[in-house]
Amino acid sequence: YDWAPGLRTYARIARGFKAGGFNPSLAALQGVAVLGPEFIPYQPETLWNYELGLKGLALDDSLGYELTLFYMDRDNAQLSQSSQQIAFDPNSFVFVTYNGDARSYGLEASLVWQINDAFSLHGSLGLLNTRIRDTDNASQVSPEAVNRDLAHAPPYTLNVGASYQGASGWFGRIDLNAIDSFYFDISHNQKSKAYQLVNLRIGKQWDAWTVSLWARNLFNEYYATRGFYFGNEPPAFENTLYTRFGDPRSYGLSLSYHYGN
Repeated sequence: YDWAPGLRTYARIARGFKAGGFNPSLAALQGVAVLGPEFIPYQPETLWNYELGLKGLALDDSLGYELTLFYMDRDNAQLSQSSQQIAFDPNSFVFVTYNGDARSYGLEASLVWQINDAFSLHGSLGLLNTRIRDTDNASQVSPEAVNRDLAHAPPYTLNVGASYQGASGWFGRIDLNAIDSFYFDISHNQKSKAYQLVNLRIGKQWDAWTVSLWARNLFNEYYATRGFYFGNEPPAFENTLYTRFGDPRSYGLSLSYHYGN
C-alpha cells in the first residue's frame, strides 16, 4: 500500500515445499545397530512464511530505507547433520537428515544515504531467532539439537560501509561485516565465535577502463565457518572439535575494460 510518495508497506504470505527422501548411508547399513530402519526415510517439509515490510525515501529522496519483519513455520523440517560417528567403529560415519518442526523469526533492515554527489553511507542489519521445537517429532531429531537454535543461524548479522565516487573517476568503498556466533551442526552443541571482517576497494575509472586495488579480510581475522565434533585420535577417540576456517587476508589489483554500447 502506497501511503504517500516515497512510503510503501506490504504484506506477504508464502508456502514452500521440499520433497522427502532417504538416507542412503543408513540404508546401506540396514541390519547394523546404528540407527533403526525408521530413520532411513525422511518426510517432505512444508514452510509457511509471513512478512510485513516497509520501504521509504526521506531527506529529499537522498535516504532510502527498508524494514522487514518475518516469521517462518517449518513442518517436518529436514535437518541435516554433517555426520554421525558409528559407536563401535570410530573410523566410520553416516550422514543423516532428520525431520523435526522448527520456527524462525526476526527482522531485516537496510538503508542507503547519499550524503552528497560523491559520498554515501550504507548499512544493513539482520536479527534472527530460531528454535527446533520439542514436539511429537522430537524423537526423529538429534537429541543434541532439541529445543535449541538451528545450525548456521547467527542471532545477528551486520554490514556498515561508506563509498566515494568522485567526478574525476576516483572511487573507493570500505565495508565492515560482523556475524554473531552460531551452532556448527545439529549433531553437537559446539559453536563458532563472533567475528568481524573489513573489505576495502580503491580505484579509478577513465573512459572504458577501470583499475582498482582491493583487499578482503583486511586485518587477517581468523574465523571458523564449519565445525565438526567427533573422535578421530587414538587411543581413546575422545570427541574433539575440528574447524574449517574462512579465507585469510587476500589482496590484488584488477584491471578491466568495458566495450560496447
